[in-house]
Amino acid sequence: MMARPVDGDATAAAVCGGATARWAAELERWVILQTGAARLRGLIARPVPSPSEGWLLPQCAAVHTFGMAYPIDVVFLGAGGRIQRVQPGIGPGRVACLRGALAVVELRAGQAQALAWQVGRHVRIRGSLHYR
Repeated sequence: MMARPVDGDATAAAVCGGATARWAAELERWVILQTGAARLRGLIARPVPSPSEGWLLPQCAAVHTFGMAYPIDVVFLGAGGRIQRVQPGIGPGRVACLRGALAVVELRAGQAQALAWQVGRHVRIRGSLHYR
């Protein structure tokens, strides 16, 4: 895993396009899945993410949980990192999608509620950034 120093606000704008405002609670660590192989694998055969960690899939409107051993929260983002939909506790063997979403965040199950991430709030992507 390689960390890249990047301005988080610029990253959010690049990932989701547009201005950034009205922030939701922040995470300390982000794993940004850039390649097709990394995106396909995602959290499969990996430990449950920590409460302070989010897995970001840029330019993505659908995810699957085939091969996973635990549920996750799935958050769909639109322009400026605006939360468009929160799907909590998606269990293994499922598909979640939202037409028009620009990115997806995968979180530990229950974490979206713990962070009070709601539709209309904006996610800021900054902190420790790791690219795969």
